[in-house]
Amino acid sequence: MPSRIFGLEEHGKTYKMLREWNIGRSYGGTWGWQCSLGIAQEVAVADEKPIVGRTKHGELTLDQIAELQPGLGQLMPLMSERYWICYYAAKGGNWALAAYQLNGLRSLFKKSNTTRPKYKGMLERYAKAIFDPLAQSIEAKNFTEFEGCYLQGIELANEMHVTTHHPEIIWKLPSTPPQHLEMGPCV
Repeated sequence: MPSRIFGLEEHGKTYKMLREWNIGRSYGGTWGWQCSLGIAQEVAVADEKPIVGRTKHGELTLDQIAELQPGLGQLMPLMSERYWICYYAAKGGNWALAAYQLNGLRSLFKKSNTTRPKYKGMLERYAKAIFDPLAQSIEAKNFTEFEGCYLQGIELANEMHVTTHHPEIIWKLPSTPPQHLEMGPCV
């Protein structure tokens, strides 16, 4: 009858390796057990078939699912639209919409940090330098401060495109507001 260790069934060498690792390496407290569990999970996964997700169309491995995640090329148009809407919402006095778009931008940056971790530091610096001050000017309903910071955000984004070997991408604020949303003060 197989034993169970933290919900993992015994798999010959998996259990033996875990047992050997624990001998003389017990740090006590929670940390030792967390390390044990992590090693047990890694070894157990290595002993088993690849984990798959199932849909009505078939199975996908974790590697296939990872490849499906959107890269910056897919996320940037969404960011661009939200940045555009944010500007005209603030200019029109629809501060709630401006705040909503800025929060959406933060969410897209978070997704970008997950799917493209090599850009995480750069995106976090941008968020701190641009999004944080934009949020303060939105809260204060101060368009003059908002606009200055917003324009700095455009300059910084275009500098980042050059840094990431995409000098051909030069973002500019469209000269007209989006027509599909109300940009004026909301009720």
